[in-house]
Amino acid sequence: MDLKKVFIAVLVIGLAVMIAAAYFGGEQGKKNVNGKDGEEAKAFAFETTDIDGNSVSLADYAGAKVIMVNMWEPWCGPCVNEMPDLEKLYQKYKDDGLVILGVFATVDGDEDAKWVMKSTGVSYPILHASEEFVVFNTGYVPTTVFLNDKGWGLTENAYVGAKDLGAWDAIVSELLKNAK
Repeated sequence: MDLKKVFIAVLVIGLAVMIAAAYFGGEQGKKNVNGKDGEEAKAFAFETTDIDGNSVSLADYAGAKVIMVNMWEPWCGPCVNEMPDLEKLYQKYKDDGLVILGVFATVDGDEDAKWVMKSTGVSYPILHASEEFVVFNTGYVPTTVFLNDKGWGLTENAYVGAKDLGAWDAIVSELLKNAK
């Protein structure tokens, strides 16, 4: 057998093993969203209140396959503009295990947030940002991260900026398909 063919075969097999190990090997769904590079990986957790003042924590969403945390602000045009598409996404996939959490940090912004919810038709939960959510601060809104119900990240990076329904649908449908 030709040495070049052996090298290519070993390379292809090696790549296949690495891809399979990354996909099936326990690291999927365990991305460190709650720390910096080099720190021990830990799951994200939070305790906060919703727009109506009710206590909420990650544990309230046990059993969800995909939790989409969308950091937004009532004064952010792109944030508000994508909310009707996020509502459509929520309605389409909520019975398949999708939870969308809209999280905002504007101090004394409840009335503005309620107005936005009403004007955009949003029914998914809207939460106040607590100190735990600082780890998702990119300096931009909207910023979106995906978690499982244990608080492990489902994607390598946060999504910064608004997306249309088709883009979010492609991301969410793939995450739901791969959810364990």
